Amino acid sequence: MKLLVTRPLPEPVLERLRGAHEVVLRGEDRPMSEAEAAAALAAYDAILPTLGDDFAAGAFAGEIRTRLLANFGVGYNHIDIAAARARGVAVTNTPGVLTDATADIAMTLLLASARRAGEGERLLRRGGWTGFHPTAFLGTEVSGKTLGIVGMGAMRGLAWRWSISTGRRSVCLSGRGGWKRWKSWGAGWISWWSRCPAARRRII
Repeated sequence: MKLLVTRPLPEPVLERLRGAHEVVLRGEDRPMSEAEAAAALAAYDAILPTLGDDFAAGAFAGEIRTRLLANFGVGYNHIDIAAARARGVAVTNTPGVLTDATADIAMTLLLASARRAGEGERLLRRGGWTGFHPTAFLGTEVSGKTLGIVGMGAMRGLAWRWSISTGRRSVCLSGRGGWKRWKSWGAGWISWWSRCPAARRRII
């Protein structure tokens, strides 16, 4: 099977792919354009795309050799699923594999903002550190605060569970039917059912 990998991946991953398929590595670390995606669909049996590669409806308008888009990532909004289905192209993604990593990043940003870690790191790098000062980079306590979570998917759910383990309360805004599970874990709730993006503005 002739497989196109649209971005550089870790070498162990590429080695495994090469052991099973004829692999072509695109070698550019930028998203594919729609024209590039269309050309790839005509030239390869399978494609391993990722976020930003433009598999819009127009990319499926011409000749299609590809039978599988094995998307590297959870999100697949860069692929027109209806157009792919209409042309007999299967689309897969990787649900669950980034849940812990994304929750970790969310909590890293929360702690860094509260404790002004970014400011301190920049000061240190430019050689401005002169020693301890009682009022320097005073941040705020995170423990005991109320954490607001908009939507309670798997990633946000993990972040929420991490937060309550360190003494935080939570208010969760969600339109999903699984609210009873989160309520049973002690989450405070404001239930919000609108699917319209415009309705989500200024909710905090």
